Amino acid sequence: MSVRRVRVHRQNAYNSAVRTFTVLVDGERRAKLRNGRTVDIEVSPGAHAVQVRMSFMSSPAFDITAGEHDVDLECRIVGGVLGAFTDPGGWLRLSPAESDSPI
Repeated sequence: MSVRRVRVHRQNAYNSAVRTFTVLVDGERRAKLRNGRTVDIEVSPGAHAVQVRMSFMSSPAFDITAGEHDVDLECRIVGGVLGAFTDPGGWLRLSPAESDSPI
C-alpha cells in the first residue's frame, strides 16, 4: 500500500503562542502542532479531511486527496482574540501552503 505525507505548518503568531494545536485527519488526532512548527503525517492514498483544533475552536475541515503528490498545508489564526469567541469555527484556517512558506 502506498503512503503519502500531509505536511501542516503553523504560522508563528503572538496570540496563542503558548497553546498547542491538535491536527486531526478524518476526525482522528494525529499530531500536536506548536507555534511556528511543522508536522508530517502519513496518510493512505484517497480522500481525507484535515482539521486543526485548539480547545473549543477548530478550523473548518479541509478536504484533500492524497495521490501521487504530498500535500502541504498552512495553519493560521484569522481575526483578533475576540474572534475566537464570536466565531470559534472560523478563527483557525487551513489552506494550501504558499510557495514562499518555510515548509
